[in-house]
Amino acid sequence: MKNQIFALLSIISYPYPAHPKKTTVRSSMHQKIRNCSTDTSWAATAGMISTSDELKYVFKEPLTTQISDEVIQKVITLTPAAEGKITLSNNTILTFTPSVPLKSGQTYNVSLSLKSIDNKKFDNIEYQIKTFAQDMRVEREGIILNDDGSVSMWLESNADKMNPIQLKSCFKTDASTIEIAERIPNDYLWLT
Repeated sequence: MKNQIFALLSIISYPYPAHPKKTTVRSSMHQKIRNCSTDTSWAATAGMISTSDELKYVFKEPLTTQISDEVIQKVITLTPAAEGKITLSNNTILTFTPSVPLKSGQTYNVSLSLKSIDNKKFDNIEYQIKTFAQDMRVEREGIILNDDGSVSMWLESNADKMNPIQLKSCFKTDASTIEIAERIPNDYLWLT
């Protein structure tokens, strides 16, 4: 019994530090860009984006070497794979434009092969982006019977790139006419 109490007291009285040493891992994309080069800072698309957004990378100073289109097309890759066109404007803005909208609610790994542009000035960078979920719901309590016998319905959309024409294509009806009007962003009124 004495040995058990001694062992317990030994464990309790072991000198643990009051606060464990904190280690900070700087893995954010912006930190990676800051560390990319000592003399070049730039801005980039990061975080949550729309499915139809372009990815843009703006260099602080224009690139001084001529880069072939073949090299430019290999600088930006997304996983899962997403096809698109990469352009370099004014030797300052690198843009990836998706051929078709990216998948809704998807996390993409973005690889920037910047060493292929200038291996002395840049390091390659990898980071993640995520697309907004593009969905819509119809509120049942949003149905309105109008005085003339027509029916209106409130529609609410969580999609960040929706317009009344796209919204119309989501519904089938026997009504002779359908009109969808946007009251405020992402709040629509269906008139039949």
